[in-house]
Amino acid sequence: MDMKNESCRLADTATVAGIQGLIDSLPMYIILVDEDHCIVLANKATTETMHINAQDILGGYCPKVMHGLDRPFEGCPLEEAAAINRYIAKEIYDENTKKWIESSIYPTELKTAAGKRVYYHAVRDITEEKRSREAERVSEEKYRAIFDGAIEGIFQTLADGRILTVNPASAAMLGYATPDELINAVPDIREIYVDEKERDELARQIQESEVVIDYEMQMRRSGGDIMWASLSLHPIRDNAGDVMGLEGMAIDITSRKKAEIDLRASLSRLEESFAGLISALARTAETRDPYTAGHQRRVATLATAIAKEIGLPEQQIEGIKMAAIVHDIGKIYVPAEILNKPGRLSSTEFDLIKAHSRAGYDILKDIKFDQPIAAIVLQHHERLDGSGYPQGLTEKDIEVGAKILAVTDVVEAITSHRPYRPGLGIDAALDEITKNRGRLYDSDIVDACLNLFQTSGFEFEHNDEF
Repeated sequence: MDMKNESCRLADTATVAGIQGLIDSLPMYIILVDEDHCIVLANKATTETMHINAQDILGGYCPKVMHGLDRPFEGCPLEEAAAINRYIAKEIYDENTKKWIESSIYPTELKTAAGKRVYYHAVRDITEEKRSREAERVSEEKYRAIFDGAIEGIFQTLADGRILTVNPASAAMLGYATPDELINAVPDIREIYVDEKERDELARQIQESEVVIDYEMQMRRSGGDIMWASLSLHPIRDNAGDVMGLEGMAIDITSRKKAEIDLRASLSRLEESFAGLISALARTAETRDPYTAGHQRRVATLATAIAKEIGLPEQQIEGIKMAAIVHDIGKIYVPAEILNKPGRLSSTEFDLIKAHSRAGYDILKDIKFDQPIAAIVLQHHERLDGSGYPQGLTEKDIEVGAKILAVTDVVEAITSHRPYRPGLGIDAALDEITKNRGRLYDSDIVDACLNLFQTSGFEFEHNDEF
C-alpha cells in the first residue's frame, strides 16, 4: 500500500483546526485514522516523540508509520474495532521500541473525503506500569506462597475482632479444615480467648504499643480443647492514632507450656525433697548440741528478715536462708563433751570448735547449689577487719550472706542460754552489734537488724520450723 494517500483527509475541513488543537493538548499519542489505516491527523506528542513532521505523517499508512509493517499486525485493535463497530482497548508489546503500550480505538462519526469512517486512536506508554504491576504480581505470589505455606499462623483482623484473612496454619492450629471455615465459624476472634484477664491485658498492650511480641495466652479450639499460643501483633492505626485492625502471627506453644508445667512440678518436688534434706542435716547437728537446739532455725529466721529488709533478690534470700539452716552442720565433727562443756574452753578445745566452719564447708562444697551456700557456711565467723576465722578474710572478700549470718549468729547466741552462761537478752545482743558496727559487722546489715527489733517488733520464736 502506498505510504501516502492524499484522499485521506477529513470531509469536514472546518473541524480540523478545532480537533487538532484539542488533541495537541493531550500528553499521549493521539492519531485519527480511517478504516483503511490511513492517518488523518496526529497530535504534537506523536510527532515530537517520533521526531517526524506532521506533514510527513499525515496520509501515511499507520502500520508502516507506527510499527514499520506493510500490513496490520495480528490482533490489530483497529481491525477489531472496525469489525464490531465499538470501542477496543489492548495492551501491546512493541518489538521495535521494546515498550508496552495501551492502544485504544474509538469509532467516531467523522468521515474522510473518500467516505471512510474515522477512528480516534489513543496510545499510551505503559511500560513502567507493566513493570510495576508485574513486580507487584511477583511479590503477591511470593507473599501468598509464604502466607499459605507458613507453619506459623498468620492473620489479619479488624479492631472489632472480625477476621479479614487467615492462612491454613491458623485454621489447622484452631481445629478448622480451611481458613474460610474458621472465618465463618468465628465472627469475633476474641471469643476464642479463654482467660478474660489475659484478653484485657493484651488489649491494653495493643493500645499502648507499636508492636506486641510473644504474648502468651490460652485459646479455645473448635472442639473445645484448650491450647496455648504465643502471639506477636502489629496494630494498624488511622491518622488519629486509633487502632483500626491487627496483623500478626500465632505459634502453638501447647507442648512447651505443658513441659514447663511438668518441669515446675518436678522442680517443686525436688525443692521439697532438698528442703527436707537440709532440715535433716540441721537436726543432725542439733542432736550433737542440745543446748543450741533451734539455734540454726532462729538464725535463719532473722537472716531471712534482714535479707528482705536490705532488698536482696528472692533467689539470693532463699540461698541465705538455706545456708543459715545448716551453718553449724560442721559441729557433727566436734566431740559432744566439748560442745556441752559448762566451763571455759581451752585453746585446743576452742580450735576444735572453730574447725566446724571448715568441716561444714567440706560437707556442702560438692553439692550443686545455685547460691554460694558452702562459702557462706565457711565464712560465717569471718569479720570485716580480718579478725575472724577460718581464713581471716576482710570486708571485700566476704559473701553478703556470710556478713548477714555473722550478725544473726551473734545476736541469737547472746540472747540464748549456753552451758557456760544464761542468756543475756536482746539488749545486750543489739549493744554488741552496735558497738562493732562497721568494724566487725556490716553497717547496713546492723542497721537492718536494729530496725527489725526496735521498729518492726521482730522477736525470736523457739519453735521455728522450716
